[in-house]
Amino acid sequence: MYYAVRPYFVKAGLDLAPVPIAVISFENQTGENSLDYLQKAIPSLIITNLEQSALFQTITWERMHDVMNQLGKGDVTFIDSDLGFEICRKEEIPFIVIGSFVKAGEVFVTDAKVLDVNTKQIITSVSTKGNGLSSILQSQIDELSKTILQSVRTSTRKASASPMHILDVTTNSLAAYDYFLKGREAYDKMYFDDARQLFEKAVSIDSGFAIAYLYLSHSFGALKILHKQKEALENAYFASARATEIEKITIRAAYAGIIQKDPQQQLKLLLQLAEKAPRDKRVFYSLGLWYRDSGNATEAATQFLKAVGLDPDYGEAINQLAYIYFNKGDFVKALEYLQKYASLNPADANPYDSMGDLYWRMGKLDESIESYKKALEMKPDFYFSATKIAYIYGMKEDYLQVNRWMEKAREATPSDSYRAFYYWSSAFVDYFYGKLDQSMQKLDKLSIQTAGNENHLIDLGFHWLKANIYFDLGQYQMAQKENNSYLHYAHLDPSRDAKGDSSGFYLLAGLCHIGLNHTDSAIADIERIKLLSRDLKNDFNYNYLEREIKITSAQHSAILDSIPLDVIQPLPVYDFLNILVYNVPFRRNSLAEAYQRFGMTDKSIAIYEQMITFDPSTSYRYLINPRYHYYLGILYQEKGLQEKAVEQYQKFLGLWQDADQGFKEPADAKKRLDRLLFTK
Repeated sequence: MYYAVRPYFVKAGLDLAPVPIAVISFENQTGENSLDYLQKAIPSLIITNLEQSALFQTITWERMHDVMNQLGKGDVTFIDSDLGFEICRKEEIPFIVIGSFVKAGEVFVTDAKVLDVNTKQIITSVSTKGNGLSSILQSQIDELSKTILQSVRTSTRKASASPMHILDVTTNSLAAYDYFLKGREAYDKMYFDDARQLFEKAVSIDSGFAIAYLYLSHSFGALKILHKQKEALENAYFASARATEIEKITIRAAYAGIIQKDPQQQLKLLLQLAEKAPRDKRVFYSLGLWYRDSGNATEAATQFLKAVGLDPDYGEAINQLAYIYFNKGDFVKALEYLQKYASLNPADANPYDSMGDLYWRMGKLDESIESYKKALEMKPDFYFSATKIAYIYGMKEDYLQVNRWMEKAREATPSDSYRAFYYWSSAFVDYFYGKLDQSMQKLDKLSIQTAGNENHLIDLGFHWLKANIYFDLGQYQMAQKENNSYLHYAHLDPSRDAKGDSSGFYLLAGLCHIGLNHTDSAIADIERIKLLSRDLKNDFNYNYLEREIKITSAQHSAILDSIPLDVIQPLPVYDFLNILVYNVPFRRNSLAEAYQRFGMTDKSIAIYEQMITFDPSTSYRYLINPRYHYYLGILYQEKGLQEKAVEQYQKFLGLWQDADQGFKEPADAKKRLDRLLFTK
């Protein structure tokens, strides 16, 4: 593999500028394929050592691999001298290090040569040896680094004063280092559970491996194992004394954001990183994520474009740019970026998952499903895609396929925490299809299984879903009790948006007060939401509760004509949990019921017909509540539209075929259907 420093020119006779130098793959001459990983590990460790001298301004191996991609050599795994010289000439790097290692019994011998790129003449040669594989880290890397440093036009005084002890800044195990490098490759592909396992192996070998702990923390975060995410980050922070300067700042930035909950300090450290490592695309990618998560899409795009400027083939940044255009509604530009992302990573799952997200947003549901299936072909345990397919089949009202893909998602779920969220999602879906008892059993089992794990996200999700189920059932006092518990757990997690959680609490409280005919209390709740709101015009909680109060308080039908069918709700990130939450409250048919209350059946029918029809030109991506078919069937029946009524009853009974007997709707629908079929 290829490593190099930033191509600064060395002034004749002076040692003021950092010296550009490249280190290419070391040749494995041992005859043992199991030692091939040293071909990459040894150069990486030498570069890490040289970086600490402050006489070299190094850039990451990723940057050098980017240059290889630009030369059309991105699939090369071993960089020989010819390719090494080619890359050095392109990057204006004057010096190159080539090397090899051999083994005789337990003695390892490592050789290195420093060459002038222009003349290809050898400047110096060095050979080191030691007993056992551990000697490479314990002494050989340091000896090689010191000789390289002293040979490349640096003053003797500066060279002798430079720190050259690799064990002070990285792992003490080559095996741990190998696991780390493999783990980072898996993490970049979003194979988070694979990455977790590799990073865990790295830190199990070396419990002081700071940067491996940081990536382990990232992996746990992606898997929503939040208590382990924090634990791994604490370990990274305390072990960071044995890390490079760049790694120290990177760890401190993550610590500021996740542990200290100080996003401004995190930004300050990320900007500091950008100054110290201006050619490191990962730094600008991290900055882009920070601005994205802060709601500043314009600055996020600027940072992602900087990352792509350093590496035009940087798939992760290209993917993020696609989502920025996706969220703007510029689907043409988003598609261009995603097609490039897929062409760069044809064997990876995530490009196809992202393409599926775009097609879903465009309303092309069948194309979306095919993209997600392609992702699962690439990686069968890419559980994100399985849950999204289940949701789309829910949009298409294919009950059997929803169950099938939910089961596939369960089988692919990689962690206990994600399994807990799967059971939460499954309980949500069960209730949606009328299986109340099964839904509650899953939630209660989830509560028992996760007790004491300090993952408050699961706790608040448990109470939030129960509160909304009880509200939907008309059990308003039970809903209020669970709503109080939801807010309690939400406030226990300092990473939560306290205003947002409180606003959601008052929305449900207000809806319960409407259900109890306590309109004055509902008005008080909306005033509390108003105080919490950052943008009242676009505040879903405020606008939805205001709409429900207007509908309930309407004294004549003319008032209803000025009330919109629904409150526009921004689409969340297409994650299964977020998109299910997007579907609550479960029933949004209060306007249709109000028209029916005033005897305006045709207007009520028109609303229900619109609510059961998917319109890809809108941003609405709700599931169709099965009970809408039942309500519409009753209205059709009242209007004497028997065939239409039969169709709606049959649709409802097909979707609620496994519904609990405690629900009155299925029995009534069957009775009405039988009567209509008999009269035909």
